[in-house]
Amino acid sequence: MVVAGGMGVTPLIGQGLSLGVQGSVADDAHFGLGPRAIIDLGPFDAGFRLVGSFELFFPDNEVARNGMTIPVDDVDYREANVNLVYTLGLPVVPLTPYIGGGLNFAHLSVRGSPGGTLDRDNTDTGVNVLAGIELELLGFAPFFELRYELGGGDQWVATGGITFR
Repeated sequence: MVVAGGMGVTPLIGQGLSLGVQGSVADDAHFGLGPRAIIDLGPFDAGFRLVGSFELFFPDNEVARNGMTIPVDDVDYREANVNLVYTLGLPVVPLTPYIGGGLNFAHLSVRGSPGGTLDRDNTDTGVNVLAGIELELLGFAPFFELRYELGGGDQWVATGGITFR
């Protein structure tokens, strides 16, 4: 989608909205991929941004129970996160560190366990605490973030990706 400007056509991205992709490594759910959206809070900015993400993780097809690892046919795990971050701009450097927190929504589905005893769907809500850094380049920004989920996913997550402004 584009908006017509006085000097030509300007992308809607770059007018307070950034979209991108991210990949994550987590201590329990292994590897995940998904989209990311950032909204600059405009006139109320003062360094605050709203960051939303969704990730589909690819965990092993096994479940830990009573100190044993039990194979299952299918494990689906996904998360949605909504965070408010505060950017700490550095003068003359295109690196922007940020800190923040927010909500984590985690959904786990297990199917095909022996005797059906572990088959379940579970959705949990928790909070995130995070810190990251992004590199402002012309039209895009690679980033790296470390997040701890208290409740919800209840795990450490290292995330990297790129957003387009």
